[in-house]
Amino acid sequence: MLHRMKRITLNTVIAGIFGAAVAFPLYAANKGTVVGKISSLDETTETIMLMDELVEVDCIDAKLRIKGVDDPVFAELEVGDTVKVKGDAGGSSVIEASKVKTPVKLNKKYDGRFSGETRKVNTSKKTFELLGQEIDASNLSGVSMSTRTISFDNMVSGVQVYVNVSVKKGKLVAKTMEISSKSCNFCH
Repeated sequence: MLHRMKRITLNTVIAGIFGAAVAFPLYAANKGTVVGKISSLDETTETIMLMDELVEVDCIDAKLRIKGVDDPVFAELEVGDTVKVKGDAGGSSVIEASKVKTPVKLNKKYDGRFSGETRKVNTSKKTFELLGQEIDASNLSGVSMSTRTISFDNMVSGVQVYVNVSVKKGKLVAKTMEISSKSCNFCH
């Protein structure tokens, strides 16, 4: 009887590990970072909006880091602050922040910067998602990959990228896109 219980327990543990390994990549896929200027904030819901109200960030469970402030609270964030948000979009377009840091520098040529894994790549519409945000790639001349440039037509979902964006006509528009070295298998 004891031998049978050990086998059941071992099989349960193996099944649990396998289940976690299968589920983890799906969960981790929408994690990443976004840098942008706060365009509005709501202290009652602890939510900030970035890049002309296009990117919503829930900060309720986020660890805040504000330079020069010990134990910062949400009320110390201000409209106009440029922040770096680490988080997860889950299955929605709202980013659930785990960390929010300010001040952060952002190249003045862009309204924001994203890093994460591409999702819902549509090469015919020239769009893709990062952290639950749809990004228009129609203005990209190409995607940088190590020492070469590839066409966006070759892009697929699941590739780790860095993207600089601008806000144009109420949309996030990719200005530059670079494939991370973590996605080297994309080119092989």
